[in-house]
Amino acid sequence: MSNPTTPTTYALKLQVGGEIVQLKSDQPPEVVQKIASYLNARMQEADPLGSNADKFRLLALAALSVTGELFEAKAKLEETDQARQNLLDKAQTLTDSLDRVL
Repeated sequence: MSNPTTPTTYALKLQVGGEIVQLKSDQPPEVVQKIASYLNARMQEADPLGSNADKFRLLALAALSVTGELFEAKAKLEETDQARQNLLDKAQTLTDSLDRVL
């Protein structure tokens, strides 16, 4: 029986940029494989002609692309959270106004 406070660790072998990478993760193998596939796709986008450019350079470009996507998603989430809070504040103001009238 596993301890619920101890996360499961998976030993994985993945292919990233044509290289086999061994790692340990607390994420299930299918999640890590999906992430590796996404990174590989970004590397291919950075080298659309398949010129086998320097793998480190392609990996760096892919990492910058993914990081840019992350920052954009975080900014959108913050905007959504702010809009949600504004709506909650307005709803509270309207509720308070109704309570005073009734």
